[in-house]
Amino acid sequence: MTQSRFSYRVLTSFFVTFDFLILLVTGVVLYMVPPGRVANWTNWELMGLSKDQWTSVHILSALLFLLVSILHLIFNWKPFKHYFYHKLQGIHRLRELSLALLISGFFFYSGVSSVKPLAYVLNWGESLKESWVDQKTNDQSRGQPQKQSLAVISTRLNLEPGKVQGALRTAGFLIPSLESSVENIASENQISPKDLYALIQEIESFEDESVTPPLQEEKQDFTEQKGFGRLNLREALQELGEPLSEVMAYAKKQNIRAEAESRVKDLAESMDLTPMEYLDRLLPQKGILSDHEQ
Repeated sequence: MTQSRFSYRVLTSFFVTFDFLILLVTGVVLYMVPPGRVANWTNWELMGLSKDQWTSVHILSALLFLLVSILHLIFNWKPFKHYFYHKLQGIHRLRELSLALLISGFFFYSGVSSVKPLAYVLNWGESLKESWVDQKTNDQSRGQPQKQSLAVISTRLNLEPGKVQGALRTAGFLIPSLESSVENIASENQISPKDLYALIQEIESFEDESVTPPLQEEKQDFTEQKGFGRLNLREALQELGEPLSEVMAYAKKQNIRAEAESRVKDLAESMDLTPMEYLDRLLPQKGILSDHEQ
């Protein structure tokens, strides 16, 4: 069977089709995502992608669509030119062109000026965006507090910054400095700025002697939910600096279920353990649980 010649026209047609589908999906997602300040405050995700990631995919797909559309026009320039310069002379083609321009112009103008009835589509989108947000989260996220330093946030809550830093460090959080932003600290510790802010507020409810235990307990909960539990075993061992091959050999010897590409949370649940209990059993030399209990 003779193989047909490679066709760039067919290639661009496939590109246009597939890229259009990507733009369709990302466009629908961005139509209903929460406002940016709320998405950043809560670490909002859909299908494992953040709002910024969805936006990046949409922009790059739009760029690809533009480039491929230009190539498609170049490859089909002769029939395109022939159509407009020869067939457009009939009044019926001119009416169709005028109608297409008129409708496109109306959609553009509606987007700029919120003209009804298309304004209802925009308003519905805003309603969908706001449906992700409760009043407390909406109030907290105003002014993008995640961009503020730990010192500024602590002062705003009438707390002594050094006390907050010490309590969080004692609870197991990595706090580079008081000038680190809430956003960066939250990212380093794999929790959302909203959750970190809630923990800082908890400090206000306890005296110096009792600050540490409640925070340690909550830190462990967050670590299990948003830290190692989300990673697969390979990634978790890499974070802990443990060689995969040796750990897998130990797990087999001790009859512990261990699969490199499975999530730590799933492996732990299969053994009726929490993620931290599972890692402690898998890596007894690390003393993972004892570190959290001290």
